[in-house]
Amino acid sequence: MIKSLDSSEKLIKEGILNFYKPLGPTSFKAVQKVKDLLKAKKAGHLGTLDPMAEGVLPIALNGSTRIIQFLSDLTKEYVVELGLGTETDTQDATGVVISKKSIEHVKDKDIENAARDFIGEIEQIPPMYSAKKQNGTPLYKLARKGIEVARKPNKITIHSLEIFEKIDNRIKFRVRCSSGSYMRTLCHDIGRQLGCGGHMTKLIRQEVGIFKSKNAINLEKIERFEDMEKVSSYIVPIDQILSFLPEIRIKTECLDQVLNGSLLTKSVIETVPEEFNSGAKFRILDRAGVPAAIVESMFDKKRYELTDRENRVFKFKRVLTTN
Repeated sequence: MIKSLDSSEKLIKEGILNFYKPLGPTSFKAVQKVKDLLKAKKAGHLGTLDPMAEGVLPIALNGSTRIIQFLSDLTKEYVVELGLGTETDTQDATGVVISKKSIEHVKDKDIENAARDFIGEIEQIPPMYSAKKQNGTPLYKLARKGIEVARKPNKITIHSLEIFEKIDNRIKFRVRCSSGSYMRTLCHDIGRQLGCGGHMTKLIRQEVGIFKSKNAINLEKIERFEDMEKVSSYIVPIDQILSFLPEIRIKTECLDQVLNGSLLTKSVIETVPEEFNSGAKFRILDRAGVPAAIVESMFDKKRYELTDRENRVFKFKRVLTTN
């Protein structure tokens, strides 16, 4: 147990811990353990990892839990192992085998061609054994009762898919993908396309945005450290985390009134990005260059340019600090 947080308490007020979840515990249990060790009042994670998966599980501490909702679209990278020839009801190694087929007809070239077909924007049907909800009920709860419901396909993006090892029926590949991508389903779908079936046998999440496994801390290290100063080197501050959001610059003389809740009309805006769409998220910085608020555009850039000066053009999504 860490002895004291007094000297470094500020370091965990507004940051996200780059944590490496081991095999075994659920994401929820891992977060609770970290929360207790660090004596944090609040904690939440970015992107769930199943018990059979390991890897990067960023944990928002205390005040940084306010920005979790804005980090859901961060790109992720995985190392995935696919077992060809067997399908399971969960699409991974934890499930019951529902189909077995020979893989004798499957050649290396066939696997490479199938993998290429899944690169780019694709549609993916969420698995029944997932936390996705149907009328307020998680799908996995329905699946455990033997109930299967129709699911609408989601559009996801596989930025890259690189096969780097093949041993017998096991294929290992590295995937960079958008949020909302299910690696279990990707394995299942590749197996189906090859005509032999397949399921995910191993999963390691290597990256979530700027959070990388090589820089992550595990439970053993946290428990071994005797002071917060050592743990703090694994905590990323909010300003660095939100650097992926483009900036809306407010006129200096208007900054106080904006951060105190006045409407974001075009008249208080000094600069905006060259291009943006309606609904895009932006950050507003305070005088010290620290993110003070997250806002959302009400129009695209073309309509913004045509809007009157006194019209409201952005709306607040989250105020992070007050001026």
